[in-house]
Amino acid sequence: MPQSKRSVLLEVGGALAPLFHAGITDLDLDEDITSLGLQVLALVVCKAGEDSASQMLRELKRIERNLPNATTVVVLNYYAGDPIEAIRYVDGDTRKAFLGATKRYPVIKMPRVRPRSMAIFERLQALPSTVVSWHVDNYAEAIRRTGRPRDEAKILVKDIAEWSGIMQDEIVRILPFLSGARDG
Repeated sequence: MPQSKRSVLLEVGGALAPLFHAGITDLDLDEDITSLGLQVLALVVCKAGEDSASQMLRELKRIERNLPNATTVVVLNYYAGDPIEAIRYVDGDTRKAFLGATKRYPVIKMPRVRPRSMAIFERLQALPSTVVSWHVDNYAEAIRRTGRPRDEAKILVKDIAEWSGIMQDEIVRILPFLSGARDG
């Protein structure tokens, strides 16, 4: 957060989302969050497809109800295709609600990473910044960690660097205080 230079990230998704919201309402956390002046940022991720769009819409309603002072951002994940293009083939009510949500909330577009690079990246369990740093030693660390030839290791590093840069730009666009720029 801008004031404290600290933040907390809670990742809640899938089957745990109802439990998370039950905890918020049972413990009346919104009142405590408001009285403490905490800022809550909810990132709701949606992939291409009707199930994901419906889940996104349910989650947005829960956040509006349970954390009305949260800043909510829709993250469109292009991993399985373009969510905006895919919504064209969904029934009218879901399509209309989805498109309305993308107009109402700020939207971050999470680009697709080459499938081979994403598969390797997910197995590495390393931060994007760590993978990007592997270019420094002429990709030796990337070669060692992936077990791949230099060309493949280099492609991985470049793919993750490109994806990471785009995501950083998107996040700073929504949360400009993360840019590190000082006012005045």
